[in-house]
Amino acid sequence: MTKKYILIFFAHLAISIIFFFFFKFEYVENWNFFWQNINEKYLFINKNLFQNIWALHSQPPLHNLFYAVILNLFYPYQHIAYKLIQAICGALLIVNIFVIIDFVIETNIINRILKLIIFFNPAVFLYEHYYLYTLNTAFILSVCLVFLIFFLKYKSQKFLLLFVFFLNILILYRSSFHFIFLILVLIFFAVILKLPKRTIIYACLISLLSFSWYLKNYVNYGFFGASSWQGLNLYKFITTNYNKTKAQQVSKKIQIPEILLNTNHFYTEIYDYKKYKFTKTANLEFLNDNNWHNINAVDIAKIHNDYALKIIMNFPKFYFANLRQAYSIYSRPSFTYAHLVNNAEKISIYTAMYNNIIYFDNYVFKAILKTDIYPINQFLFPIILIALLIFYVYSFFYKKNFSDKDKIIIFLLVLVFYYSTVSCMLELGENNRFRFTVEPYIFILFFYYIEQRAKKSCFFKKIKV
Repeated sequence: MTKKYILIFFAHLAISIIFFFFFKFEYVENWNFFWQNINEKYLFINKNLFQNIWALHSQPPLHNLFYAVILNLFYPYQHIAYKLIQAICGALLIVNIFVIIDFVIETNIINRILKLIIFFNPAVFLYEHYYLYTLNTAFILSVCLVFLIFFLKYKSQKFLLLFVFFLNILILYRSSFHFIFLILVLIFFAVILKLPKRTIIYACLISLLSFSWYLKNYVNYGFFGASSWQGLNLYKFITTNYNKTKAQQVSKKIQIPEILLNTNHFYTEIYDYKKYKFTKTANLEFLNDNNWHNINAVDIAKIHNDYALKIIMNFPKFYFANLRQAYSIYSRPSFTYAHLVNNAEKISIYTAMYNNIIYFDNYVFKAILKTDIYPINQFLFPIILIALLIFYVYSFFYKKNFSDKDKIIIFLLVLVFYYSTVSCMLELGENNRFRFTVEPYIFILFFYYIEQRAKKSCFFKKIKV
């Protein structure tokens, strides 16, 4: 079994390196291009690296710290080092997902089909060349799930505590995994796993790692969270597709302040807010730069948050219209994200074959109806997942004893529904990128359902699997 996983690791790594060196995969933009990343010049040890990371309010700390370690160890070849490390993370991600599949799916045919879908998904190779946290978030999450499986298989508390530790790493890596998700996990521990109080207390103590970051932000900046940008994201969400008619309707009920009428949230340079008396300065240079790590972003985001909530409360139909659009984008495969186009075109035959085989419904809809949607993703997968959720809720209330496999399936359901909800509620435009994190688990849950239905089939019982 171990040899099989080693083979999978090196096979993926080899393909990734071929894409990099022979297909000339390039990084999507560069590190400094993304709002979420601290400028490279502030990530050197001799440029107050650790003070800068600690003072960060805009994002959880670990993605910037991860890149800073690579930068300081390998400069000026940090870009090549980053690529190779990302390729290793991508290969390990595939191996971890295979471990999860082997635990959940028993039927050889279904198991192999699912593994082929996961292994050849072009999204993994494409996100290895992307300077944001997308690939690493998926990798850390897969590590969490493997440790949870090890705990269930070997009944060793150390694996559970490692699961909790890496879950805290995940929270400190990506703000979409809010502390609320950790609370859901603790409820899962108590209700589904029925862990003793002592173990749950240990888990809470480990969780002081992420709690301390939230507390630091509350003490220093006045908000309890991993990112100060929540208000900006929410305002951007509610004002997307904001036309003159909608603006007039809003103005009749809500007096929008001048700052929001004459600016455009993230798309306005933060120095332009100085005329509205956002002129705080900080001791650290990077908090004074003309970007959204600036110390004034905290107060600017609070104003956006207040008025976003007022608009939503008074005009919920605007919010739900955008939510429907966000879900539609979320339903597209993660490799269709716009930032990946340049590299995707270099392997266009590969991505087209994968898309037309795995998402044949999209091919049909484009060919016949001239509509670029993915009905299986948008309709069938959610129906199946909701059916599974209803089944397990029903089973819980009727006090059914859950197997270890059931427990993993329940956790995957909680994970997918939580993350999908967050990914559609605060973002409109990049939702298919967000999907990448849980895309494999949606497939796993779907094929698990197929397997369970197939086991009850007479035809299934006659064939050798």
